[in-house]
Amino acid sequence: MLIDFLHNQIHRRYKQLGFSDGFVESGRFTLHSYERYATESIGTLVLIHGLGTSSSTWVRVLPGIDRRWNVIAFDLPGFGFSRINSGAPFATFEELYQSMGTFISQKVITPFVLLGHSLGGWVAAKYAIGHPANINHLVLVDNAGILCDETLEQGRAFQVESVADLRALLNKIWRRYPWYFKPFYHAVLNDLRKRGVADFVRSIRAESFLNDHLAQLRMGVSVVWGTEDRLISPNSVDILKQAIGHARIHLIDRCGHVPQLERPEAFTTVVGEILRQVTTGENTRKHNALA
Repeated sequence: MLIDFLHNQIHRRYKQLGFSDGFVESGRFTLHSYERYATESIGTLVLIHGLGTSSSTWVRVLPGIDRRWNVIAFDLPGFGFSRINSGAPFATFEELYQSMGTFISQKVITPFVLLGHSLGGWVAAKYAIGHPANINHLVLVDNAGILCDETLEQGRAFQVESVADLRALLNKIWRRYPWYFKPFYHAVLNDLRKRGVADFVRSIRAESFLNDHLAQLRMGVSVVWGTEDRLISPNSVDILKQAIGHARIHLIDRCGHVPQLERPEAFTTVVGEILRQVTTGENTRKHNALA
């Protein structure tokens, strides 16, 4: 109930920022998004959140996004206001991917800029690999989906059964977890259980990882990473850079796994610069010069 209350508070904030609600039916899911359209648009930015959170994660970033951009913040099935109407209490990775594809086909004019954080970055990268013509730039923020020596430990972090487990997870996610969130430990723990987060992580199959397909990302790619991310290994950045030679790496200092929450001003500045380069064609020219 407390988490639902917080979602409703953020919903009101989105309304104040000029966003409306959108809904799409996709199989057993009702998919929700926040949408804001410019009068004279210079492009569309689609935002995909990470595991255990929702599009509420962007609320401190959106006021700084150029109002000439259409912005669509999508709730993955089972999170935020996106509902699972039948079947298992969580969506599998493949269902996340398929539902995002359905959502984009009905809601988004292509090509567009796709930005995904953590699990959202994993789904976003898979979508960009499968639909390269739809993406004019891909932004991966502390993204999951890279198989390396530390991957198993990352998965174990989400096997949360107690408040102590939750504290350990949050200390991996945040460089410094805010003290004022600590009274919500039990509410967060119950929400993770209700949404089947641990079961979802256990359901992920080895073939879903991105490593063997990263070289197919030939559109402009930007990687944004908190330098003190303790959840996902910095080895992931090295693998991304090696596989996607033209990717531009943006490191945010004094920041953990959630730069949009820990350092929203710095994160917004980075995203704003990426969007400016997309608008001016700078990224395209540099990529073509390297191709």
